[in-house]
Amino acid sequence: MEGLLMKKEYLFQILNGIKQYDARLYNTSVRGRIGLIDSDTLVLYGYVTLVGVDEISYEEYLRWHQDDIEIKSNKKRIAYAYHLVNPITIELPIIVNPIRKHTCFITFNHNDTVKSYKQLSLF
Repeated sequence: MEGLLMKKEYLFQILNGIKQYDARLYNTSVRGRIGLIDSDTLVLYGYVTLVGVDEISYEEYLRWHQDDIEIKSNKKRIAYAYHLVNPITIELPIIVNPIRKHTCFITFNHNDTVKSYKQLSLF
């Protein structure tokens, strides 16, 4: 399964329905259900469905990351909005073990994240 790496602040804005897309500087062909993973700790907090990607202006990209601060930029760079729907927060966040890392995505074994655990007893 693919997981999108992002700062925890943005991750919770998406999981809580405050933002419906993530702004990135590169396109992706990934679609479908993906995990939302904290880029600092590799903790999986939930899932969303990535349904599409649209080009946005560089100014819109900066605005997304700076919460409506007025942006004045002469850059003609293209950015991308990853449209995310159906956010699901998991009860117990889980540290994922990446199989492969590429750009802002990591591939991880989804079965490892849904295994139940056995409680160990000291006595």
